[in-house]
Amino acid sequence: MHIGHITTDYLPITGGAEAYVNDLINILQPAEQMIYQLDTGIVANNIRPVWHLPEGIRRRPIDVWLYGLFLMRYIKELKHQDALIVHYGLYYPLLSWHSKSVVVSHGVEWIVPPNTISHCIRRWAAKKAFKSAYRLVANDSDFYRQMGLNIAPGELLFQEVAPGRWFIPNCVDTNIFKPTVIMPELKSIKAILLPRNIHPRRGIHLAIRALPRMLQVHPELKLVVAGQFVDHAYRVEIAHIIDELKLHDSIIFLGSIPRQDMPSLYSSALLTVVPSILGEGTSLAALESMACGTPTISTSIGGLADLPTEKCLLDERSLAEVVVDVLQRRDEVAKCQKEIVRQHFSISNWRNAWRRVLGLD
Repeated sequence: MHIGHITTDYLPITGGAEAYVNDLINILQPAEQMIYQLDTGIVANNIRPVWHLPEGIRRRPIDVWLYGLFLMRYIKELKHQDALIVHYGLYYPLLSWHSKSVVVSHGVEWIVPPNTISHCIRRWAAKKAFKSAYRLVANDSDFYRQMGLNIAPGELLFQEVAPGRWFIPNCVDTNIFKPTVIMPELKSIKAILLPRNIHPRRGIHLAIRALPRMLQVHPELKLVVAGQFVDHAYRVEIAHIIDELKLHDSIIFLGSIPRQDMPSLYSSALLTVVPSILGEGTSLAALESMACGTPTISTSIGGLADLPTEKCLLDERSLAEVVVDVLQRRDEVAKCQKEIVRQHFSISNWRNAWRRVLGLD
């Protein structure tokens, strides 16, 4: 079987979406697979680079929209793929001519209700995929609620919720993500971990504004952010908040961390916080943390409602209160979350469901 992956990002792996593509490629072997990604300068036999704006004028939002246009350079090759796995419904309308386009939703990508033309287009494309795609796989139940299906959070995991429409949550390889050797330099500083690329929708500002309330109870805590800045304006905003609250000594930015080092990073933290405010599916970071035995707190945005995280509201007071509470029950919460993840969100469940979607078993 020949499969084409339509995705703006794959290598290098810097976040959950890229990790998802990598895991999917692995479980679909020995199928021959080609990845059509934005050109990052990486040369490989299984990568087709898609042109984007030159370095000096490059803007991520523009590249995302232009990707579909420049993808058409490979249209003859795409026609010969037995199936196309279209990561993000935005690109489905351009590829709806392919009889076996399998659309993947990594989380609702528009404001609810939409408030810009961009968000309206994204919702329209998602609805078109929901109605017409050969198969559609969503990694959270929120997507299907937005499409009009009555599915409660956490229901119908790994099932076909409507003909050709599957709910397959993100999962983790618990042979890799498990309690492991800690990083002494992090363990000693009592780290609250934010494993997030730094973008407004990821809610880093929410965690930073909550930190002073946490420090009133636990003055030794440090907020440790593992991820790269992907939005310049947001970087300026974050710096302003840190200056305003005088938190320079209580926040550490590690930058992007290689995926193979993440189990040790999770295992070294007191707890993990996933404070997303928009556009989140069943967060891989949250699942990885819980699989490593580190208690995890999140909002209930999108697919986070499907996960066994401890939940907070979208305000700093609520987040700080839940952090303080979970620190008091740390071992109990960690054990419960780890057991649920290992039982319900294991990579074997994910593999079996995906192979059924594509008729490989």
